[in-house]
Amino acid sequence: MLKKLLRLTLLALLLVPWVSRAQELEEYLFASGTDTSRWITITSTTNLCSSGDYGLSTVQNIGFNFLFDGVTYTQFSVNADGNIKLGSQVTGTGNYSTPFSSTNAAYNNPKINAMGCDGFLTDSGYVYAEVVGTAPNRVLVIEFATSTYTSSS
Repeated sequence: MLKKLLRLTLLALLLVPWVSRAQELEEYLFASGTDTSRWITITSTTNLCSSGDYGLSTVQNIGFNFLFDGVTYTQFSVNADGNIKLGSQVTGTGNYSTPFSSTNAAYNNPKINAMGCDGFLTDSGYVYAEVVGTAPNRVLVIEFATSTYTSSS
C-alpha cells in the first residue's frame, strides 16, 4: 500500500508543471474584420437560383470528389435560404430561418447552411458557383447575394 501511495505521489509531482501551464485567454490572438486577400473573384455569372423567397437550383456537379462526414459527394444543390445540400437530390424550399433547430435540423441532410437565415433573392440577387484551383487543391466557391427579412447577406 505504501508503495502505491509513493508511486501516486511521484506521478502527481511529475504532472504538476504540465497542469499549472494551461494557456490563458490573454495568450490567444483575436481579430475581427475581413481578410480580402482570401477572397476569390467568381468569373462565372450563371445564377443558379430563380429570384424570390424559395429560389433553388437544380443539382450541380461539384467538379471533384468532396468528402463530408465520411461520405464522398460529387453533386450539390442550393436554395435562397443559404442551404447547400450535398448529393443527387435537389434541396427543398422550406424556411431556414433556424436551420439547425430541433425542428429543422433533419431537413435536406446532408447540408451546409451558409447563411443560417431565411433568404430572399431579389431581382438583383444571385447564387453563383465556381470551382477554382487545380487538382488536388480544388475549391468550390459558392457566392450568395441575397436579401433577408432582417439583414443583407
